[in-house]
Parts: sequence; C-alpha cells; structure tokens
Amino acid sequence: MQKDMLIFLNMEISKFDLQLALQKYKAYDEYEQKNLQNFSNFLQNSKEPFVRSNFIGHITGSAYLLSNDLSQVLLHHHRFLNKWLQFGGHSDGDANTLRVAFRETIEESGIDSIVPLSLDIVDIDIHNVPPNAQKYEPAHLHYDVRFIFLTDHKDFKISQESNEIKWFDFTQFKSLFSKTEHYRFAKKWELLLI
Repeated sequence: MQKDMLIFLNMEISKFDLQLALQKYKAYDEYEQKNLQNFSNFLQNSKEPFVRSNFIGHITGSAYLLSNDLSQVLLHHHRFLNKWLQFGGHSDGDANTLRVAFRETIEESGIDSIVPLSLDIVDIDIHNVPPNAQKYEPAHLHYDVRFIFLTDHKDFKISQESNEIKWFDFTQFKSLFSKTEHYRFAKKWELLLI
C-alpha cells in the first residue's frame, strides 16, 4: 500500500469516535436495536469498557474482510471458540474501536493491504464468551463493534488465533451462518451486492 494512502487512512481512522458512531448507527432489526440500547448503556455506565480485565464485559472491534469486488469474505476458524468468525479482538484499553478492528484484522489475517469500505459501523452484537481456564478468564460478554474492510490480496497467513483461514462466497457464508447473528450481516452484505 502506498505511503500516502497509509497516512490518510491512519488520519481518518484516528478520528473515529465510538459514542458518535453509535448515536448515528441505524439498527437493522428489533434485536439489533435492543443491542444498540444495551451497548450505549454499557459504554456510558461502565468505568472500564475497553479493558479486557472487566469481566462484566468489554468492548471489542472486528471486521468482515471482503474482496474488493465484494464477492467473497475471508474468515478464520477461531482456535479457542472452535468456530468460523470474522477477524477481531480486544480493545486492550484503546477506545478507538475502528483502529482496534483494523489492527486485529491485519494481525489475524496476515494481510496488511486493507481499507475500510467506510468509517461507519456495519453491525453490533453482544454475545457470551465461555470461560477460558488457560487465561484465568470467567465467562463474560463481548460488546462487539463490526466494520467492513476490503482487500485485493488473496494470500493470507494463519496466526496463532486460528486453526484455518478460508475465503467464502456469499452463498457459502449465508449457509454457514443461517442460524447465528452473522446471518444478519449476510442480509447487509446482500444489499451491497444489488
């Protein structure tokens, strides 16, 4: 990626404000509207919403990494959770959730040539994470902010977070996630393909 583009991207990403982004976000359905209200309440009332050691819950950032032509999404099979997911992870104290999603996507995919489709949130979800005895973490909630990133690179590297990484087309994705919260993203992705 060109140096000028990287500087521009970093400047734009650095402007992201989660509270403002949540205020302007339009929920897709009633379930997501409820998540949006709970998310906003958590952000306003939690003393440390971006810190992993907050075991009431914490805010995470993630992204669906699409090919530039929007025909495929790159997912990883998460080693601990043992399921296919978008790339993402913990804020580790960083309140800029877009930057978190960007960093985690690069780290977990091994692809550094990515750009946001937009600086807007594409999806929000609140979900349970099971206890992790190896990391001494009890069960807790992830308040996940999701974005769409694009890449023209098909090659990836499998990180320690993953068992496998694979490109899925729209039909495969929709079938894989027909009974999960990711099906909501399939509906949003479908609108981009029209």
